Amino acid sequence: MFRAMRYAGLCDARLYADWMLAFDPIEADIPLDWKDLSAPGIKPVILRRPILNVFTDKHPKVRYNDAHDYYRNSFAPVAVFDKEGDRQNRIGATPLIFQGKDSLARTLVVYNDEFNGGNEITVNWTAESSDPRTGAAKVLTRGKFTLPVPYGEKREQLVRFHLPERLESGRWLNLVLTATKSGEERFSETNRVGALLAAPAPKLVVGPRALDLGDITAAATNQWHCVRLVNTGGGASEAWKLSGAGNGIKFNLTNGNLRAEQEIYFQIDPAAVRPGAQTRGINISGDSGASDTVVIKFKR
Repeated sequence: MFRAMRYAGLCDARLYADWMLAFDPIEADIPLDWKDLSAPGIKPVILRRPILNVFTDKHPKVRYNDAHDYYRNSFAPVAVFDKEGDRQNRIGATPLIFQGKDSLARTLVVYNDEFNGGNEITVNWTAESSDPRTGAAKVLTRGKFTLPVPYGEKREQLVRFHLPERLESGRWLNLVLTATKSGEERFSETNRVGALLAAPAPKLVVGPRALDLGDITAAATNQWHCVRLVNTGGGASEAWKLSGAGNGIKFNLTNGNLRAEQEIYFQIDPAAVRPGAQTRGINISGDSGASDTVVIKFKR
């Protein structure tokens, strides 16, 4: 049952899009060993991906990214969602700015898509401010309620709260939701509501932060590997530059203007790297001073 209708019970294309973006493929070359060369059909010597890796345990099948948790939570049988946040769909949009003493009202949708364990769902909600650079959070206010939700149904609860008079500027305002059933926490999600006083400074995050490419052979010269740049802070865009490449590692871009999220790609030329195991650190830095590093490991 496609019960994860997070938007007033209506099917939303975002759920499909989140599924598409929840998994990153693994880039690698997979040599093929054909046992019967007389069999009809094309017989490639090597599979050059990205595709989902179901052929070997040498590398993980996929890499999970930030959208994975959102997608998984969308199908949680016991869950509590921030209806306004999902309906507004402000992912990638300019954040809402909140001031001291502002009053907020949020409609929470509580699901009990199970047929055992009882009908009472206890919801804890916490409004917190978080530092986009460190992730450190401070509780602003919190609340709790218990709602009877019949099996296979959902119920809504309105919660209201006021922000403190004094706020730290440039921090995110988050609404943290948990759902407990039969004394066991069954669901947890952090929803970004907006920013406090002003949009936070940019923060660059590289994903994945480590890539172990294993053995690099001559056939791998044309294999592209992906690195994702994300601005998890504020700001409409951030100029960035890359350092640490060269000596056999070639990126398609070494600078750019990051708007929310961007993918860059690199290749390794086996003929241009020295033999043995190697570890390279590639740094991405922005004009604001934000930076992050991806560590690339390989062996020739």
